[in-house]
Amino acid sequence: MILMGCDIQPRMGDDSFSRCNSWLPNDFAQHFAISHCNGENVLYLLNPTNEMDTLAVFRAGSDSILPELASISTTHIPLIRSVKGTDQLVGVGYADYIKDAEIHEKLESGEIRSITSNDQLNFEVVVDVGPDVLLVYPYGNENYDRYKKAGINVLPVSEYAESHPLGRAEWIKAFGVLTGNYEEAKKVFETIKAEYQHWKNEAMLQSFSPSVFTGSFYKGRWSAPGGDSFVAQFIRDAGARYVFAEYPGSENVELDFEVVLEKITHADFFGKVLHRDGDVTREDFMEENERFELLRDFSDEELFFCNTGHSDYFGQGLLEPHLMLRDLYHIFHVEEGDSARFVYFKPLSL
Repeated sequence: MILMGCDIQPRMGDDSFSRCNSWLPNDFAQHFAISHCNGENVLYLLNPTNEMDTLAVFRAGSDSILPELASISTTHIPLIRSVKGTDQLVGVGYADYIKDAEIHEKLESGEIRSITSNDQLNFEVVVDVGPDVLLVYPYGNENYDRYKKAGINVLPVSEYAESHPLGRAEWIKAFGVLTGNYEEAKKVFETIKAEYQHWKNEAMLQSFSPSVFTGSFYKGRWSAPGGDSFVAQFIRDAGARYVFAEYPGSENVELDFEVVLEKITHADFFGKVLHRDGDVTREDFMEENERFELLRDFSDEELFFCNTGHSDYFGQGLLEPHLMLRDLYHIFHVEEGDSARFVYFKPLSL
């Protein structure tokens, strides 16, 4: 196995990047690329703010030795598990937030170790664990030079930056390269994509396109996903209209309350992603703001939510956008009394 890490080299436009013309295409993901050269798959991890820059390269090699992995992010766990890579996993970050029972068993047995403490990556522990590859975020103030000097290849993973739900799920292909299971990963993704497309097609057949409001208060202002965001894409594909679609970008936008009042007054549905240990109530939507009392009442069927305290929205949900879309389709288009099993999103009436 040959592993190679690099900083902002090579650039996609350079010969060093493009000399191999056997590229394995992505359908939706924009922040990684895979080539197949001389019998091996090569994974290029791209800068999410400039796809012309390559942050790191992983060369799978032609032998059967698979790298031991450690990951700082809980969102990587479902991707590793989906390509049968948990036996390669030797370290995880933020273990208390991981919902995977198998990982917790391995943590208890010592097969996997926690590599973060006090919300920080612990250098001494990582070196002691000794992974071949450390999976990290491509942002923050952490300097990974000392990890590289210790012989650990650092790979920045940016699945979170994909604006399309299927783009995030397609990162299973990148993890397929890391675990030597690219072909199986491709098959899993094709199944996810087909199911997602099925529910998108069903939504396109509906004559009613409801308007959908979302967001929450943040530092005294209303914050909502931009019109090019992951959330906005879900709403469009579920056959609905996002009330903040005219605000460009994939990041959250902050809005004056007067704009919020106008948008919510004419919305057909109001949805939220929140974390509650118990049941979600109407008060969770009103956010204890007296000005919301001025608004028209939404019925319990018109209020919907995903409670991350009960569902693995930020973990397994990464690989189940088809189930999220199915939930939204049934919320927006199916009359009360439908027996659909909601996995991530559900109306307050249930």
